[in-house]
Amino acid sequence: MKRRATHVLVAALLLLHSAASLSPAAAAAEPGHPTAAAAGTTPAAAAAAPAAAAPATELELAAADEVYDFPLHRLAFGSCFRQQQRWEVEALAAAAAAAAADPAAAPSAAAAEAAEAAEIREKVFETILATKPQGWLWIGDAGYAGMNDGGKNQENKEEILRSFLSFLNIKPQSPRWTRKGLYSSHLFPLPQQQQQQQQQQQTQTQQQQQEQQQQREGDHQQQKQQQQQQQEEGVRL
Repeated sequence: MKRRATHVLVAALLLLHSAASLSPAAAAAEPGHPTAAAAGTTPAAAAAAPAAAAPATELELAAADEVYDFPLHRLAFGSCFRQQQRWEVEALAAAAAAAAADPAAAPSAAAAEAAEAAEIREKVFETILATKPQGWLWIGDAGYAGMNDGGKNQENKEEILRSFLSFLNIKPQSPRWTRKGLYSSHLFPLPQQQQQQQQQQQTQTQQQQQEQQQQREGDHQQQKQQQQQQQEEGVRL
């Protein structure tokens, strides 16, 4: 139940972050976005500029790790609360059968079956990663960074985190590599914003097509003029 509550909390945070980041107030507070205080249009604004520039660290933390060009219509979570343990059960059964047949070979048989189960699980993860749908996110909890609720008792946390990020093919320039945790932020546009972007793209495409058509017509007209000149020169000769 703890993981399910964690997943719901993460979902709420994602939605709140998306809504806050897409609001006019948030847009004006984005890194690199000019604000009235920074512009210094009035003495009061100029005086407020240092105060507005102070929480730079907070702005960096609030910036999204990944920005998408399609809106978020649905948010669904898959949980390992009732995970499929068939591979582990089959591995234990095979190890038990090997131990019954030859007790001396039981340790090596158990290790081999456990390794095979881990290999199957790894292939499943790779398949999911390779065939992920558009907008697919992998949200990890403590179980992906070692033992559940390991906290300070978990060894090699940084190494485990690097392995997790490498598995997800996180870009080297992502701030997640310097972050002490698995959390991440993702920004989706509102449906209205996406519609505006699509309209702008369509307008640009139409303009390009019109320019290309005009260019073709101009080239065709130029060719006709050249042909007429050649014909006139032939008549003169």
